[in-house]
Order: sequence, then C-alpha cells, then structure tokens
Amino acid sequence: MVSAWHFLQIYDQMKEPKIRQCLRRCHPTVLDAYDKDSNDLGAFIMKFREERLKKITLQGKAEGKLSLEQLNHSETRLHQAMLQFPECFTKVPMIYLHAQINGVDVLAFLDTGAQMSIISATAVEKCKMTDAVDRRFRVTASGVGGMRSSAGRILACQSIY
Repeated sequence: MVSAWHFLQIYDQMKEPKIRQCLRRCHPTVLDAYDKDSNDLGAFIMKFREERLKKITLQGKAEGKLSLEQLNHSETRLHQAMLQFPECFTKVPMIYLHAQINGVDVLAFLDTGAQMSIISATAVEKCKMTDAVDRRFRVTASGVGGMRSSAGRILACQSIY
C-alpha cells in the first residue's frame, strides 16, 4: 500500500500538467477533490485512498484481479524507482553562488551533474579573460540548452567562491 509520504509527493506536484493529466485519466475524483480545495492535504489523501480501495474491492471480478495485479506491479515499480532515483520525484533547487573571477563579482550557477564547467563568452569578456582562453581546446558541448561550440579552455584563473 502507498504511504502518506507517496501521497505527499503527488500532492506537491499537483501543479504539474502531466500529473494532473494522469490523475484525470486514472483518478478523476481525486483531481476534483484537489481542485475543490487545493490547501486540504487531508481531503486529498482520503479521496486518493478511497479510490484505491474501490479498485481493490473489485478483486472478486476478473477485471478487479487484473486491476489489483497491475496496481501491485505499479506500486512495486514506483517503490523501487523512489528508492533508486529519489531525485526524480522532487524538485531540486537551482544553486547559484556569488563568486569572484579575476576580481569581478559574478553570479555562478552550480550544476552538480555537469561533465564540465563552462563560462559564457560575455562573462569571459566581463572578467577580462579573453587572453586566457586556449583556443586549441575547442569542443562542442551538448546539453539541455542544445549544442554549442566553445571558444576554448581557460586553463587557470583567480577565482573565489
């Protein structure tokens, strides 16, 4: 059975269109309860549990058995995913640091999952590091923002975080 923590995770993501669409398909009364009073976590959890119990009580019927098996299988997969990849079920805040590069104050974005550190061409000019860019190390970087060519690599600079 699903713990209150799982319901809380879903409740916290109710503003997401994909979550709402999924609930509209599978549990429309739960979505209605949320829309009626989005601040009432207790009513949301109770309605969700009622819906799940309705599905389980159908177990005497053939479709109920199938539904119960699917529910158990889904719950097992969800539980495993939450154990192995908890970061996929929560919003992770963006981390920005006040830093100094070559004596110039900048706001740096810390991407803990990045394979390399990058700096924009504008920031390179602002920090007066154009001469520090070694153009022999040009690469093409691809990520969430698309593909971009780098101007090169800065091998060393003075920075304070």
